[in-house]
Amino acid sequence: MVNLSTFQQYLTTNAPLSQPLPRSFNSDEQHLRKWAALLPLQTETQQIEQLEQVLTELRTANIDDRQRLTLFNIVLDAANQLIALLRQHYIYETQAFNAYQLDYVAQVKSLYYLMIMGYDGVIKRETAFLTDNESQSTTNLWQRYFTNDKSSSITLAIATYQTLLMYQKLLFEEALCYQKPTASLWSNINQLYYMACQQRTVDIDVSAYITTHCADTIHQLYAQLCLHSLLNVRAMRRANILMVQRLLLEWSEHLIITVEPQTETKVFVNLNSDSAPTYLTAHCAINPYDAHHDCVFIELAALVTHLKSRRDKL
Repeated sequence: MVNLSTFQQYLTTNAPLSQPLPRSFNSDEQHLRKWAALLPLQTETQQIEQLEQVLTELRTANIDDRQRLTLFNIVLDAANQLIALLRQHYIYETQAFNAYQLDYVAQVKSLYYLMIMGYDGVIKRETAFLTDNESQSTTNLWQRYFTNDKSSSITLAIATYQTLLMYQKLLFEEALCYQKPTASLWSNINQLYYMACQQRTVDIDVSAYITTHCADTIHQLYAQLCLHSLLNVRAMRRANILMVQRLLLEWSEHLIITVEPQTETKVFVNLNSDSAPTYLTAHCAINPYDAHHDCVFIELAALVTHLKSRRDKL
């Protein structure tokens, strides 16, 4: 089982950007689909062990990253089915979680960590490829035109989106445990969003390539992450936390996040920090309106108007 410390250590290790060393792994898609179909027939413990093994092997297998993402989708579906079962042990608890339930939470988080670790290598390799192509001289413009820049951008967008989705689910788990979000998680989230902005993948509609349920772009998903933080869900009952998490898709559509503030909003995120959305006060470490800082601003007026209109209809 992977814990937060092991997870963070993995992400901060400067691993080679080349393809992983060859490992014995059956990369046949039909074989993996058959495995995923038979997985629910086993016990929860057996399913966890097999998922951990397959996720590790898939992360280190010497295969093309596009094929890796295709196989990851199959494993992700299988993992989500198991996670839904594991969460039944604690999500409806009205009291504080006991040790038995916290063990299930830790196991769910471990699976999310493993999935992020799998996507991390893809993100680093594709980012390095796109950065290298961007730095080529203008004399190679025709050569660059005929390379697979677009394919790499889509691959990067999918891997980044799926990673942010796992972070969202990790934050959901911490909220259910009434735990303050780990600063390192927000640092990773902000870095991913900043990188997506730099690589111009933030608005790519990934629903054309993968099945999406809560957002179609990296920007929309990041908006949901910000809104979840702003709502201060740890002050709610667990049943209300679950309800709010289901409503994030609808509510976040009315949240506006921009690089240039459209009003005198005082809610911002410093993308080079480990901070969640912050309200600007005299005690803030930076001035987000200073051009030297990479910040985004959050406009709440449209969301407040939407919530008021919904309230008036009740």
